[in-house]
Amino acid sequence: MLQFESVFWGTKNSLQLIKKLKALGFSTLPSTRDPGAQSIYFGPESIEIFDSQQTLLTLGDQQQLNEHLKSGDAIIGLGLESDNIARDYHRLKTVYPLEKLRSAKDTQKNVPLWYGFTVPDTTLGLNTWVLMNSPQVLQQQASEMLPLKHPNTCFGIEGIHILIKDFESASAKWSQVLEKQNSGIQWAELGKTHGKRLQAGDRFLDLLEKTNDTDLTRAANGREGVAMLTLKVADLEQAKALALASGASVINCNNRDGFIIPSEFTGGPALRIIRAFWKRYLPVLNDFFPQGRRPDKFRPLGGVNTTTLTDDFSDNWKY
Repeated sequence: MLQFESVFWGTKNSLQLIKKLKALGFSTLPSTRDPGAQSIYFGPESIEIFDSQQTLLTLGDQQQLNEHLKSGDAIIGLGLESDNIARDYHRLKTVYPLEKLRSAKDTQKNVPLWYGFTVPDTTLGLNTWVLMNSPQVLQQQASEMLPLKHPNTCFGIEGIHILIKDFESASAKWSQVLEKQNSGIQWAELGKTHGKRLQAGDRFLDLLEKTNDTDLTRAANGREGVAMLTLKVADLEQAKALALASGASVINCNNRDGFIIPSEFTGGPALRIIRAFWKRYLPVLNDFFPQGRRPDKFRPLGGVNTTTLTDDFSDNWKY
């Protein structure tokens, strides 16, 4: 199974973009995977920010990525997390020309960090990075209280919204990659259109028909690609106050409890900020890496807010 794990935001001026995002209430840290890049880290997922001066170890051909930036700031890649990297690699290799599996390790501790591979952008319209974290990384995540909230109370990505003319063909390819069925969607934010939606985990990918002369099209710099990100916050009023204080214009959503920060402020995709329930998170742990994770995805009843994790709870895998 694949889930959305990260988006890669390419910009001509990373310092300027980070300054704007900090004004909106986001915290940035050095990327854990790509030295030189910066990351808005939520725990389960992240927004990776880079420019042409920074080398991406994960996403693929740097020269190809820089070509994307000539038309302006944009989301140029997506990261997908696998729960069985060997299976997903062999499954996709029968359909697409894939590179060899790559890996990274902690040189100081001499332990693996991840295995991964990239799917070429000619396949899906975006560079796509598939990885599986090592048990050590998952154990580290499990020791943290995830997801991480930012000063604006944002705790993660809910949706990635892509404009594309041939959305039917694109949705069929993404359905094959994610092993998910797509469903029809009517879209009314920054312009009316329609398309297909796929859900992976608790996040959505929308493939919307590209139409002319809408604010949504302008948010993608007039080209096909990611026009908007939907981000979840626990305190919508606080997030809106920070956005207004930063000088960003704010547009109320048509069909969600939230607001939109248009692309004129970010220089890239528009940001839709919506109110969502704040929930804590436990990553799925596995005993076998990179062969696969526990197939039953067991979690104690009640989750992390109950005493089952602390009061003599027995992890009985037979029941």
